[in-house]
Amino acid sequence: MHAGNRGERRPTRLVDMRALLVQPVPGAYKRCMSTMADKRKQSLYFPEEMLREIQDEATRQDRSLSWIMQCAWRSARATIGRMPGTNDLLPRANGSQP
Repeated sequence: MHAGNRGERRPTRLVDMRALLVQPVPGAYKRCMSTMADKRKQSLYFPEEMLREIQDEATRQDRSLSWIMQCAWRSARATIGRMPGTNDLLPRANGSQP
């Protein structure tokens, strides 16, 4: 069966954001640079549909992708911090649960 058959899900294509970060969002550069304290670069990979949604929101707000992701992280940080880590789910050496 080949990928063109109906009912078969195609794998999500991940997109390298480095190529997209060079595309300017009008007016966002000055605002982003004035608030950016740490200029380390990091590659992040998102499913194509999610990245399209992030780009649409950046365009709507006239902001950079980086600015949108930083706001999203600040907004979600507490919720993510309450999620158990993989080590939290493993039984302890003495057999007791965490």
